[in-house]
Amino acid sequence: MVAIVILNYKGFENTCECIESLHRLSYKDYRIIVVDNDSQDGSYETLCEKYPNIRVIPSGRNLGFAGGNNIGIAYAMETGAEYICIMNNDVTVEPDFLEKLVTKMKSNSQLGAVAPLVKDYYHRQLPGVTGSYMNMRTGEGKNLYQGQEESEKERRMLRYIPGCCMLLRTSAIELAGKIPTAYFMFYEETEWAVRLQQKGIRLATEEAAILWHKESASMEGQSDFKKHFLQYNRILFEKRNATKPDFVLFCIYFMLQNSYRCLFRKQEYTPWHTFWNALSGKEEEKYADFFRNLEQ
Repeated sequence: MVAIVILNYKGFENTCECIESLHRLSYKDYRIIVVDNDSQDGSYETLCEKYPNIRVIPSGRNLGFAGGNNIGIAYAMETGAEYICIMNNDVTVEPDFLEKLVTKMKSNSQLGAVAPLVKDYYHRQLPGVTGSYMNMRTGEGKNLYQGQEESEKERRMLRYIPGCCMLLRTSAIELAGKIPTAYFMFYEETEWAVRLQQKGIRLATEEAAILWHKESASMEGQSDFKKHFLQYNRILFEKRNATKPDFVLFCIYFMLQNSYRCLFRKQEYTPWHTFWNALSGKEEEKYADFFRNLEQ
C-alpha cells in the first residue's frame, strides 16, 4: 500500500486540484494524507468537509517543509504503508503515474527512492527534469533534462531527487531517518539524499511516470522569504555535508560570487550576516519566528 503525503499551506485550490488528479490514478492501492501546516485560512476545515475519506492532519503550527511532511510520514508508517510518496500540493499527475513508480521500485530491491519525470505545468512542451546534481564545491544544483545524457562531471557529483515528488520505501526511511528538519525549507531533500546514499540506498527516476509541477506556486508573493532560505540553507547544507577541502573551496567561491554580484553586477546579494549566522547556526531556532514576521 502507498501512502501519499501532501503538505498544504494556504494553497487550498492547488491542493484540491492535486487530489482530484490522484483520484484518477490507475493504481488503486493507495491512500491520501494531507497535513495542513497551520494555514489559518480555513483550509483544514474545508478539506475535511470536502474530502471526508481523506486523512487531514493539522500541524498545530508552521513546521516548514520537513516538519510538516514528517507528521504525514509518521502517520503513514504507524498505519502500515509499504511505500510513502511525498508530494507537493502544486502538482498534478497522469493516471498511470503511481503504477509506473511502484513498478520501477519493485524491479530492483536496492532502490529506496524513485522520482517521476517532472514537467512544467504551464509550459508542457518543455523537456522534463529527470534528476538533479549538487556540486559540493559551489553549493549549486543542476537539473538533468529528459533526453540528456549524464556527463562524467555529473556522475561525480551528489545526485538527489527534487522535493516536489518522490516515492520511498518505508524501510528506507526507517534506515535513514525522516526528512532533516534543520532547514525549514529548501535543501532538506538534498541532505536526505546524502543520508539515504550513505546507507547504501539507491535513487532513481522513472521517466514514464509523468508529473506536472506549478514551479514555485507555493512561494508566490514571498520573495524575501525564498531568497533568505535559499542562500542561508545553501551555506548550512555545505557546512553539514561537505568534506573539509570542499567546504573551504565553497566558502571562497561563495565570497567571490557574492562580492562580484554586489560590486559589478548590481544584483541581489546575500547579506554577510546571513553567511556568518549560517556558519554559527544562530538562526536555526528562529525559523518559525522569521516566517511569522514575514506574514505580518
